Amino acid sequence: MSWLWFFGGVFFVVAVGTLTYRFGRKEGERRALLHHTERGLGAIQDQLTRMEKNMSQELDALTVQVTKNTDTEASAVVLLKGLAEQIAALKTDPVKLQALSDNLKTSADALAEAVVANTPAA
Repeated sequence: MSWLWFFGGVFFVVAVGTLTYRFGRKEGERRALLHHTERGLGAIQDQLTRMEKNMSQELDALTVQVTKNTDTEASAVVLLKGLAEQIAALKTDPVKLQALSDNLKTSADALAEAVVANTPAA
């Protein structure tokens, strides 16, 4: 004796006595869909792994650049404090103050040229 059931778009045949189950044509479709889904998930996982690696490299490069910028900014602060001290010490001597001003102009011109030379065109 056997029964034929239709449930959720799938035919089920249950043979009582032999305890065998046979699934309808949709079972093969489900297996194919599962296989396709697993392959798709594998591809997504591979892509995410590549993206993670790229992001890690970009973060490392950014960390190095931030460190360089921080060091440069700290150097600029030291320079400005030193200039303020020199100006305060020379404020009563116009000749020495003019020499410091000339020295700063020369340094500023060299810095401006270096910035222009090392700045990529937009």
